[in-house]
Amino acid sequence: MTERHRLLTLPCMAVRLSIRSGEHGPLDDEVHYDFDQERIAIGRGPGADVRIPHLTVSEAHATVRAESGGYVVVDHGS
Repeated sequence: MTERHRLLTLPCMAVRLSIRSGEHGPLDDEVHYDFDQERIAIGRGPGADVRIPHLTVSEAHATVRAESGGYVVVDHGS
């Protein structure tokens, strides 16, 4: 599988990801994930650190990883 790299580098710090909507529209309450780790898996699958309940999100959709003093988002092209 070919990975596509998105050129997004953020300062190295704790990461907060917020989910505001699901496949049926806006959520009643936003879901927040706080991380202080080198790799975060994003997707619908059970192995994801951040599970996004939306049909447009694949089971292993993307990864956020620490690299060169920041974070890089890797889109798995699914």
